[in-house]
Amino acid sequence: MSARDIRLKRRAVACLKNNTFYHQGQKLVVPSKYIYKGVWNWDSMFHALAISRWNIDLAISQIKYFIDRQDEKG
Repeated sequence: MSARDIRLKRRAVACLKNNTFYHQGQKLVVPSKYIYKGVWNWDSMFHALAISRWNIDLAISQIKYFIDRQDEKG
């Protein structure tokens, strides 16, 4: 992995960690804590995929959180 790729990976991890917060006792990662604060299935799935590289439990909880809160239409 090149030095550039390592820096990019570190920035991506830092971004996801920075956008982590607690909601009703659940640790969540959102696209933005300020603009798009909420769980969006599309974003959350990609967040979970990335997070699984360093924290599988958080990744699984991300998936469970949005699945558990879907309405009858999905």
